[in-house]
Amino acid sequence: NEVDDGFLRAFRQAVKSEKPEAVIIGEIWENSEHYMTGDMVDGAMNYDFRRFCTQYFAENILTAPEFDLRLSSLLMRYKKQMLPAQLNLLDGHDTCRFLSLCQGDIDKMELAILFQMTFIGMPCIFYGDEKGMTGMAEKEYRMPMRWNDHSQLSEIYQELIALRKDYKALTRGVFKTVEATGMLFRYARELNDERIEIAVNPGDCSVAYSALGDVLLKKNCTCDLLMPKGYVVTRSVNHGKHDL
Repeated sequence: NEVDDGFLRAFRQAVKSEKPEAVIIGEIWENSEHYMTGDMVDGAMNYDFRRFCTQYFAENILTAPEFDLRLSSLLMRYKKQMLPAQLNLLDGHDTCRFLSLCQGDIDKMELAILFQMTFIGMPCIFYGDEKGMTGMAEKEYRMPMRWNDHSQLSEIYQELIALRKDYKALTRGVFKTVEATGMLFRYARELNDERIEIAVNPGDCSVAYSALGDVLLKKNCTCDLLMPKGYVVTRSVNHGKHDL
């Protein structure tokens, strides 16, 4: 957003002439609508996604209805075909580490990673997040990669990335809010006859919840209760439904 529009259009033309399938991602901190009209960038770093995840999952200053309202603004901001091209990040080279914003609480970060892997767009993992790297100041969050460190987050990332890869509804399906009450947020991704539903509870109180479909993943959950920092991922199939 600090580069002239004419340059961006010429840059896009040059890039696409060399490699038509190349993807151009813009670093834009605010609304990127101006740049995603088909003649400049293909997608943008989704800093608002990070901001809303921080407020809901890490800081708990947003309720589920407030979080849903902000997600709606993201989904309505851009043309439908541009939504999958958003680069959804929790961390980046100019931001505090998300784990630090969670006060080191891996359970909170796991909820945010789950949402990142199941929301519309391209998940982007900043180096070292899977190692549990922290930092609030620039010299801390830009520290060199800690190759030899091990963190529980490595397994969490692997499991949730695998979930995204296993079900096409999580990469190509439409997004629907199912329920947003208190701190409970339920949403679904649907593609053809497949429906993946996710329920998350980043709050401090348990909430009533009844899973529909086959349980794919769950944490801090019983058959009728979603406990603090808990989640459930279910899958159901409607053989009579077909999306165009």
